[in-house]
Amino acid sequence: MRQMDQRLAAARAVPTFTLMREAAQAALRVLRANWPQAGRVLIMTGGGNNGGDGWMLAALLQQAALLVNEQPVVVQVIACSDPAALSGDAAEAFACADRAGVAWQAYAAATLPEQCERADVLVDAMLGTGLSGALRAPLDEVVRQLNAAGKPLLAIDVPTGLQADTGWVNGVALRADITVTLVAPKRGQFTADGPDHCGRLVLDDLGWQQHSAAIQAQSPSLQQDTVALLDRKLLLQLPVRRSNSHKHDYGRVLVIAGQPGMAGAGLLSATAALRSGAGLVVLATHAAHAADLHAAQPELMISAIPASTADLHAALSVELQAADAVVFGPGIGRDDWAGVCWQAVQQEIARRAMALPLVVDADGLYWLQKQPLTAAMAARMREQLMLTPHSGEAARLLDCAASEVQQQRFEQARALARRWQALVVLKGNGSIVATADGTLALCAAGHPGMATAGSGDVLSGICAALQAAREQPGQAATALAPRLRLAAAVLAHALAAEHALAVSGPNRRGGAGMLATDIVQALPQVLA
Repeated sequence: MRQMDQRLAAARAVPTFTLMREAAQAALRVLRANWPQAGRVLIMTGGGNNGGDGWMLAALLQQAALLVNEQPVVVQVIACSDPAALSGDAAEAFACADRAGVAWQAYAAATLPEQCERADVLVDAMLGTGLSGALRAPLDEVVRQLNAAGKPLLAIDVPTGLQADTGWVNGVALRADITVTLVAPKRGQFTADGPDHCGRLVLDDLGWQQHSAAIQAQSPSLQQDTVALLDRKLLLQLPVRRSNSHKHDYGRVLVIAGQPGMAGAGLLSATAALRSGAGLVVLATHAAHAADLHAAQPELMISAIPASTADLHAALSVELQAADAVVFGPGIGRDDWAGVCWQAVQQEIARRAMALPLVVDADGLYWLQKQPLTAAMAARMREQLMLTPHSGEAARLLDCAASEVQQQRFEQARALARRWQALVVLKGNGSIVATADGTLALCAAGHPGMATAGSGDVLSGICAALQAAREQPGQAATALAPRLRLAAAVLAHALAAEHALAVSGPNRRGGAGMLATDIVQALPQVLA
């Protein structure tokens, strides 16, 4: 971000202080648009450029002489570090506030609660993008007091305590109602703890988009290690059905899932594949409950996989040979029956001259780790092996703790893709799509209602359906690569959850009570 600030100022032929002033103006616009009746504004400032943004905002508020209920708006600054120690643009911003007559005082823990009580809006301008560990005193206590105040909170650029690179909060961080972020979004604002602490995110690019092409051409280093934000336009690139077509044009998906007692996982995955456009879907599941599933979704083909090893291989091999894409793992379990199913999948991979798109989820990831693909299989499956773990499953695949995955979601997703030479979806708040060559994409869509049993099973079915669709005549030149189809599946899953929540009425605050089947039913609306 420091490089971007400098390049942007140079491209616009303005001093960096101009960007600070414009950042403060952006914060002022957001403040007035959302809290026009705020008569008292309390701004908390820190020691760097984020603090400079706060001082500049205070100066602009003081100079504006705004009225609320015919009374002038009162602005007060509490400095969490000595403004005399500021340098550069931040020092100039403090000088502007001082000349404007802004009232300020040093932070005192004993008086802050009372000051917050008198304020209508609190503004966080303490720390920006530079944080890499836990907050130190006194900022940790300041943040606790602000969070406890029960007043509207506006954060400038990044809420204090949130790590902008990772989205991790180590200890405590400000919980903003709105964050006005500057120049460009930060990847940590979209994943892990980021969305909970940023609240509603408002971007002001300070003119970046207007100059970005020229800046990036001159400074290619700014493009390194960036994360693509998945856009709804990706779904428009999926193939459009031709009138003169039939079910086999849209692929045959095989879902291998469901030990006794877990039939629903496979049913959800298979139904999601149907709703995502697969022409045929076969659910290969344990014979103990296969007969019960025929009535659950009559459009599915149910294949009963027997318990005996010899019969299992024969039955499953027939289905594998006919499949265009396979899901392995939902509700599969870890018993001998599941292990033999995994061996049958490996044998089919070894037999085929061409790769078999394979989505491995849930306990399928256990079997992948226990009985990995051979080097020859892995080479054949490049860009066709897709893993969809949550943080706990990813931790097992990486031999680390789940907390490590959550603390470094981007790097761990990339490490997982490289280690297993696969396309990876690291599920969670802000799901990440990673490739073996190191590229990353992030899905900012979705909501907490997706944290429900079966949601991941639904995703696996969507992934397989989009991989199974065959190229239509005349469409080969525009066919999406497997990595983009996988990203489209992740996006469709999240958007379907959003659609399901939107049509369910206001009684589902935050998505509580959503079922995985709600997401399945909404898929045609987002994939239409």
